[in-house]
Amino acid sequence: MRILKYSILIIILLLNFQTSIFAQPSFRSLGMKQESSELLSSLKETNPYGISHRGLDSKVDLSPSMPPVGNQGEQGSCVAWSTAYATKSFQEYIERKSSKDWSLRTAQGTPNYSKIFSPAFIYNQINGGRDNGSLISDAMRVMVEMGAAPWETMPYNPADYRTRPSQAAIEAASKYKAKEFLRVKTTDMNEVKAQLSEGKPVVAGVLVYENFFNLKGDQIYKEGLGKTYGGHAIALVGYDDSKNAVKFINSWGTDWGDQGYGYIDYRWFTKICQGAFVMIDQVETVIDQGKPDSNTPEPTSVANDSNPIAPSSITASQGSFIDKVLINWEVVPGAVGYEIHRKGPGDSNFGKIGLSGTNSFNDDGVQPNLAYKYKILTLTDSSASDLSQGEVIGFAKTEELKPPPKVLGVKATQGQYDNKVELVWEPGDASSEYQIFKWNKTQKRYSPIGTSKINSYVDTSAAKKGIVEIYVVSAKLGGKTGEPSDAASGFTSQPKTPPAKPLGLIASRGAYQNKVELKWQKVSGASKYLIFRYIKSGWIGGGAWEKFPRLVRKNLSMKIFPHVTRIIL
Repeated sequence: MRILKYSILIIILLLNFQTSIFAQPSFRSLGMKQESSELLSSLKETNPYGISHRGLDSKVDLSPSMPPVGNQGEQGSCVAWSTAYATKSFQEYIERKSSKDWSLRTAQGTPNYSKIFSPAFIYNQINGGRDNGSLISDAMRVMVEMGAAPWETMPYNPADYRTRPSQAAIEAASKYKAKEFLRVKTTDMNEVKAQLSEGKPVVAGVLVYENFFNLKGDQIYKEGLGKTYGGHAIALVGYDDSKNAVKFINSWGTDWGDQGYGYIDYRWFTKICQGAFVMIDQVETVIDQGKPDSNTPEPTSVANDSNPIAPSSITASQGSFIDKVLINWEVVPGAVGYEIHRKGPGDSNFGKIGLSGTNSFNDDGVQPNLAYKYKILTLTDSSASDLSQGEVIGFAKTEELKPPPKVLGVKATQGQYDNKVELVWEPGDASSEYQIFKWNKTQKRYSPIGTSKINSYVDTSAAKKGIVEIYVVSAKLGGKTGEPSDAASGFTSQPKTPPAKPLGLIASRGAYQNKVELKWQKVSGASKYLIFRYIKSGWIGGGAWEKFPRLVRKNLSMKIFPHVTRIIL
């Protein structure tokens, strides 16, 4: 009996010990929702042609240029922390590091909230009014479409996930937009490492097991122990081949992991990563206004290549025609033309076969049922680019026609109209028509919404009030539907948020002989004010409000004698 009691006691102690090891602390929140596989596959890739990366450095570490590690608390906002707080703060620092006072840290080493970006601005717009997590792609879209707001314009509060951004925060965010975001192929660690070696943090969503919560120091997350808790968004900031691990910044404070950073084994990362993205910054020319920041370490400089860039997103028809190959590519800004180079069966090198003044070329010098490889270079008035990276394969075929090639360059209007979204794309073969699809969030799939004979379409059923819609377009030819385009997001205009009510209005009483002086507290974001005064009339106290004839920018002295005056915006 005594042995049985001891056995039970030992079992209880072991269970308590395991619970203490693997229990999720209440303040360690997650919050990444998994992307739909159909939506994910429609997003543009960083390396669509699978170009191999050679000569990568054995170690890269971007963490010295990251903001101080933050803490999301009990809110499921990890997506916003990894995208806005970590990645966007890093990118704007790299862009503006030579400007006076642009530092991510104060002289005391604390976060400089005027130069760090707010997770609340992102999360509170994409969580649907519930603290239930969000999608990385939604956060990226907000930063492309609206930008990211500095922390001080919308401070983060882990207890507040509903407050919408003020007009002042929206205006501040518009100065810090991203250009685009791209999907990273997570099954290829060399692709992930290549992005990091180019100075691009990789925002990744990983599956979290119980042992993840208790990582300490330089421990590497290399297996899953205990139960799973869901997805968590992190920003990869480096890698080390000697450890076979990537390094990431977390949003759980500095008492977790290695002062807030963690490490994931290469092989384990490819198994648990549920989606990864890089954000391309919309770089502005920044004038040097003083000495470089001394509080944040100096990042590696990037060379600026003045040569034109080669075309990207090149496609070639594969069996769509019996006597030609149709090649399309995205327009390169500033190009006056393009050279088309081909490598046929038995050829040892690529050779020039023609010129094009547009982003399309018909190669009618082919034989059916033989494969040809193509590269394109860009021509400007004074220079030429290198040949495009990778190679695309096209062929003509005497058998049944294949689907037409992928549609390129789809763009959607963003806020230009209040009742529609206009789509436009690069024209394909004249005999094609196009099928337009829109992402259905309820059904989690793309649904057809219309067709077009030309390379444009107007969606009059687009959601109102600035809600983002996602579109893809496919070409149709001979009853065949081609591969969908890369996704494009568009939205109608957002209703303007009215400014706050002015406070603290006071009016002078008898201080002047010929005027009344009004003073009030400045309203953030307001540029002008409307003044109204109440004019009494009649013997029984009647009257009416009268608008002052001009707008004012600040406090006002008026040569009038109203009984009551108030201001509105």
